[in-house]
Amino acid sequence: MAAHPAPDALQDPTPAALSGAAPVLLVAMATFLGAFLLFFLEPLIARFVLPWFGGSAGVWTTCLLFFQICLLAGYAYAHALTRWLPLRLQIVVHVVLLLGALLVLPITPGTEWKPRPTAAPVPHLLRLLTVGIGLPFLMLAATGPLLQTWFSRLRPGQSPYRLYALSNAGSLLALLSHPFVFEPWLPRTTQATVWGWAFGLFALLHLAVGFALWRAAAGTAAPGDRAVAPTEVSRGAIPLGTRLLWLALPRRLRQPVPPAEVRHRARMTREGVNGSPREGEARPGLSDQRGGGPRGLPQAFRPPACSRN
Repeated sequence: MAAHPAPDALQDPTPAALSGAAPVLLVAMATFLGAFLLFFLEPLIARFVLPWFGGSAGVWTTCLLFFQICLLAGYAYAHALTRWLPLRLQIVVHVVLLLGALLVLPITPGTEWKPRPTAAPVPHLLRLLTVGIGLPFLMLAATGPLLQTWFSRLRPGQSPYRLYALSNAGSLLALLSHPFVFEPWLPRTTQATVWGWAFGLFALLHLAVGFALWRAAAGTAAPGDRAVAPTEVSRGAIPLGTRLLWLALPRRLRQPVPPAEVRHRARMTREGVNGSPREGEARPGLSDQRGGGPRGLPQAFRPPACSRN
C-alpha cells in the first residue's frame, strides 16, 4: 500500500534536474559572494557609525545584537520560505525582496543620522542599522540555507553541503581582506560604492538561479505522480508532543556518546590541562586549531563531514 505524503509535500514537486554545470556554477558563485558581502558589511558599516557613537562597550554590544538578530531572522526567513511556499512563489518572493534591498542602496548613512547629544544612543543606532542595512543584511543572511535547498532541487542526487564550505571560505576571505587590502587603500565611501555594485551582481546571480529553477519546475511531472521521500512520510507521522519532547531532552540523552569517545575526550582533557603536546598527534585536525594554522582554514576549505560526495 502506497504511503500518503504530507500535505505540504504535494504543493511543491521536486523540479527535474538540469543538465550542465551552469546552474551549479551560478549557485556556487552566489553562495561565495553572499558570504563575502555579509562579513564585509559588518566592519564597513562600523567605520561609518563608530565616529558618531563612539567605541564604548554599549555601542559594540548593540551592533552585535543587531547582527545576531538579523542573522537569525535570515535563517528563519529561508526556512519559512522553503517550508511553506511552493517553489515558484519562493522565487517570486525572494526576487521582490532583493529588488527592495537594491532600493536601500547606497548603504552610506547620511548626516541626518548623526545622534543628538541628548538622544539615547542605543535605540538610535538600532534604527540606523535597521533602515540602512536591515533588508540587504537579511537577504545575505538567508543565502546559505536558501541556496542549499534550491541546489538540492536542481541536483537531487548531489549533496548540497559542499556549499557550506564555500560559504565559510567567502566569509573568511572578507574578514582577512578588509583590514589588509581594502581598508588601507580605499576610502570608506569608495568601499560602500563597490559593495553596492557587488550586491547588484549578487542579486543578478540569484535571479539567474531562480530562472534555472523556474525552467526545471516547468518540466516536472504532476504532483500526484511524485515519489514521496521517506523523510516526508516519517515527518508527518511523528506527533507534535514527541517532537517537543525531543527538544526538551538534553543533547547527551538524545545522542549518546560511545564509551570509547568518552575515554578519548577525558584523556585529551587531562593532556590539555598538563600542557602535553600530544593532543595534536591524537587527532590530525586539532593541530591547526592550536597554533599550526588559522582556526578558520579547516572549516573554510574542507567540506563538512555530513557530505557524502
